[in-house]
Amino acid sequence: MKKIYLPLLMGAAALLASAASDDYEFYVVLADGNITTINNNEVDSITFARTDAKGNPTEGFGCQLLHRRDGTVERLALDGFKEVVISDIITDTDSVVDLGLSVRWRTRNLGAPTSADYGDLVGWGDPTGTHHEQYHTSSYGSHLSNKNTCLGYYGGVNAPDSISGSDIDIATVKLGKDWQIPSYAQAQELIDSCQWMWMKYRGAEGVRVTGPNGNSLFLPAAGMRRGEKMTSKPDDYGGYWTGRWYGNSPSTASNKGEMSYALTFGITGGGFYKMNAIYRYSGLCIRPVVRDEEEGQD
Repeated sequence: MKKIYLPLLMGAAALLASAASDDYEFYVVLADGNITTINNNEVDSITFARTDAKGNPTEGFGCQLLHRRDGTVERLALDGFKEVVISDIITDTDSVVDLGLSVRWRTRNLGAPTSADYGDLVGWGDPTGTHHEQYHTSSYGSHLSNKNTCLGYYGGVNAPDSISGSDIDIATVKLGKDWQIPSYAQAQELIDSCQWMWMKYRGAEGVRVTGPNGNSLFLPAAGMRRGEKMTSKPDDYGGYWTGRWYGNSPSTASNKGEMSYALTFGITGGGFYKMNAIYRYSGLCIRPVVRDEEEGQD
């Protein structure tokens, strides 16, 4: 990934001009953490002005002008953004990205046509991805009589400790033996070893996760489904299943066997990203990883 920081921003215009035929994107990372995504083919040139973003004169360069090919000009105050990134950190090719971690990650969600799309919201342990059965009332208070039948669709009443790479791993079933739902440890690596930034990409809210080697992936915030009802809103909350069952956790909760671990993130409460125990019938995203036969599944 190539980063061009503020002292070198003059070089961005030259790079855009020399590669005008290339279809790539660059990202203006604003000081508040938001990211503006711009396709190279939309931009004619970048210049600088001795004004602020409103056009008022300044003593030195105070504004970057983005000249679009449609004739419009966007003014960006130099103190309003942190960096410009010119890179393929987000790609619409169906490929894998090496973040410098123990496994390589797919560039899009299961069932998603591009990296900005949500893909399928599926229950844990459902290799078909079609089951929407759930066993709580609409207020999610009392259990209904069909609980065990419902759990049978999502890994069984007594689920395996891990389903990663198994015959009920939807990533393995749909994509082949080289793929799997990430293990708990593989998902935890994203939290422990990567930088996270909330961003908006092609209309989708989500997070850019940057690995130790500087490569990144985008995880859209697709929300969460229970039955046919969305219980967490898209663009506010994202949840991604891991292969690990919560039933063997140290928790003393009586319902712990009904849950599995998911990597979750959101913008409420100032923002968070963490592992959570989620009811197995909940519809969450799947971000597959390349399967490592030698690694233990947990």
